[in-house]
Amino acid sequence: MAKKSRAPAPPRAVQAPKRRSEPRKPGRGRLWLAVGLGALLLAAAIGAGAYFALGGDDASAGGSDICPVETVEAQGQGHVDKLPKDFEPASFPRVSGPHGPQTVIYGEYDSPLTQLNVVHNLEHGAVVAQWGADVSEETVNAIRAWYRTDPRGMVIAPLPENDEAAKLSNKIMLAAWVAERDGERITKQEGKLAACSRFDEDAFNDFIDSYRAKGPEGFTLDQMAPGSQ
Repeated sequence: MAKKSRAPAPPRAVQAPKRRSEPRKPGRGRLWLAVGLGALLLAAAIGAGAYFALGGDDASAGGSDICPVETVEAQGQGHVDKLPKDFEPASFPRVSGPHGPQTVIYGEYDSPLTQLNVVHNLEHGAVVAQWGADVSEETVNAIRAWYRTDPRGMVIAPLPENDEAAKLSNKIMLAAWVAERDGERITKQEGKLAACSRFDEDAFNDFIDSYRAKGPEGFTLDQMAPGSQ
């Protein structure tokens, strides 16, 4: 149906300036201008102080209100067949630490994945997106469509069915394992984990642009193509 054209709004009535009942006192306008300017400067200073006291905008650190990003301390790179009994994960899903000797095949899944192997994908530099049981089919389809625009270095799947995942039933989790380098030498490692309240293409793109293909094993995007392992 064609949109109805809207009639332009009528112009505002021009108000004639009011006559002052008494002449302006010299210097009075400048005084009020100085007072007003001082108030504005004071308000700006208070606002800036509050901004920096609160740490500024979360988005400047790679996050957003939709997908706030948590930085997780790295927990090692060892290969294991199962996690040691005394190992305490720093997050769920895990974003670093002991993991299986084999990655999962890069791609999209309908069923939960073995997290021990998924962490190995993160070590290569993958971004892993996993959603909770209460995320709608419509949203899952949107995630799949987004993934297919550039699936290199990506794994997407439902979260496992366990107590930790039950607490995230309405969340979409984005995970990455990133390393900072000085030439070939790794100087720092850390995990990046975002608990997204909904699917938002811009927020998801910000995450992969910031963290994909930056893992400690330094794989390129083409080395993490769909179907590879």
